[in-house]
Amino acid sequence: MRSWASSVDSQPPAPHWVFLGAPGVGKGTYSTRVAKALDVPHIACGDLVRNEIKSGSERGNKARLVI
Repeated sequence: MRSWASSVDSQPPAPHWVFLGAPGVGKGTYSTRVAKALDVPHIACGDLVRNEIKSGSERGNKARLVI
């Protein structure tokens, strides 16, 4: 793995943030605010899973059985 100092890019690698907490503590609220402030994408795993289930795909149907 290359370090940033030896990287061809002049930009440092982007940090990866994960917001953890109990339901209702504001993870979605704060992660959306931070994403907007830093101009980075906001990806919510729960949203991805729900969309896959709604699509009716094979993967979504398998997930529906587990959830």
